[in-house]
Amino acid sequence: MAHSESMASVEDAFRGATSDAKGLPHAALIAMDKDGNIIQALATGTFKPLSVISGPQQPFTHDTICWLASCTKLMTTIAALQLVERGLLSLNEDIAPILPELAKVQILVDVKETGPIFRPRTRPITLRSLLTHSSGLVYESMDPKMTAWGEWVRKNYPEEVANLNSTEPAKAFSGPLLFEPGEGWAYSTGLDWVGIAVARVSGLPLTQYLKQHIWSPLGMDSTTFDLSTRPDLLSRAALMTFRADDGELVSGETALKAFGVQNGTLYVTESGGGGCFSTANDYIKLLRSIHTNDGMLLKPESVEEMFKPQLADPIHLKRYHLGPGSNPLMGNIPHETRVDFGLGGLVVMDDLERVGRREGSMQWGGMPNLFWWMSPKNGVCGCYFQQLLPPGDKMAVDMYQRFERATYSL
Repeated sequence: MAHSESMASVEDAFRGATSDAKGLPHAALIAMDKDGNIIQALATGTFKPLSVISGPQQPFTHDTICWLASCTKLMTTIAALQLVERGLLSLNEDIAPILPELAKVQILVDVKETGPIFRPRTRPITLRSLLTHSSGLVYESMDPKMTAWGEWVRKNYPEEVANLNSTEPAKAFSGPLLFEPGEGWAYSTGLDWVGIAVARVSGLPLTQYLKQHIWSPLGMDSTTFDLSTRPDLLSRAALMTFRADDGELVSGETALKAFGVQNGTLYVTESGGGGCFSTANDYIKLLRSIHTNDGMLLKPESVEEMFKPQLADPIHLKRYHLGPGSNPLMGNIPHETRVDFGLGGLVVMDDLERVGRREGSMQWGGMPNLFWWMSPKNGVCGCYFQQLLPPGDKMAVDMYQRFERATYSL
């Protein structure tokens, strides 16, 4: 069973961690109950402003702008499900008429010195498979075979490098498949393609669609894809912090160069898989709407579908969970725990006894050690915001668990 720890003790621990050169740079956390009431909010630590790297440290708050990275995926999923409700998208039909770029994508078998070897696929790519990372697509850096493919293409086809380095998602994420659609699991660019589909069938740029149908209805006024168009947000955006090999926290230009991330952002415009900037205060509004099933964004039956296990065989996801690469997004889940994937995030099929979370919950996160969760049976949802690289920071994951565990005793 979960060890009980008071929220006051957790708050003290966070304040101590953010005062330590080898602790955490900052943190903003919010938890809500089943009725959408805030039961705990904590912000501590400081950040360097993104707009003035040489400027003084500022207090990190619930209104500090953070790069969401993969926390963007939940918004894109909700947008797609809205269009499913309107009959403009289908979860189970071939997505090729909307995304013809994917129509002829083949499966990568191997990469030889003479070039990559492909085989044709026999199954269609569907919206459901894109939403659940079971389409066969994969982030190039997250699979050795796909990494080898990317290296071979860059070396032998310089004209293709422009595509791979493009700011347009449809070009930047134009790689082959790793497996037959529906027959595996790999963390992927699927949600970037979903973002493209949302824009095409709605007739609106993804930014405009999300603003009109998600951000504005919920009052998410501090959320955007492009900080250059929102100087009011840029002025309170946090520069990324990087934990060096010796555990020291480094911020500023050193951190950017060390991880190769420019200002903590993706270079791709309107990336439905990872391009948004937002705040803890804004993001909890998104979680609140789904967690309370208030009908503002989706019909109740759509929200119920989000929490249902979607994979034909979760063994492929389990293999990922058991591997070393899973820690950034699943580091809080014991290896023996049953997991599946829903529409929007990981579905945890068992109780998480170490924190006291009951089965049937959903969670995900973002590269700079951002985390969110929704637990219908506990009646609690929450988010943990910071800007810290590399992903899967042990101290950040541990503190996330301590905060969540304490919320269930409030």
